[in-house]
Amino acid sequence: MVNSQDIEDDDIVLRYLETGHAFMSADSVHHGIEDQIRKQPGGNIYDFSDLCDVFRQSNSGNVEAMNHTDFDDFRGEQSLSKLKQESRPQLSDMVEVKFVRGSRSLFFRIEFECSYT
Repeated sequence: MVNSQDIEDDDIVLRYLETGHAFMSADSVHHGIEDQIRKQPGGNIYDFSDLCDVFRQSNSGNVEAMNHTDFDDFRGEQSLSKLKQESRPQLSDMVEVKFVRGSRSLFFRIEFECSYT
């Protein structure tokens, strides 16, 4: 997006909140879904139909199942050799990511106080 002509910004920064440090209105929806899963026989969901039933029976409201045709088929451009590196950071470790116009690199922070990697 940052490299497209759709926006004029030179960068896009996404900041992720630390787990347990924020309350969102979606938390109550997630709680309702978790409660409904516990009510399933054995607490198990066996197929997509079971999952849709759990959503419908919880407090999450209307559920509309999507098909594979509802999604674009984006071509992956990741480096397979880099993906196999054990030292590569995991998304779950990142607290901030930055995309810069003209670059295909992903800049990230693993702590709020450190510089970009």
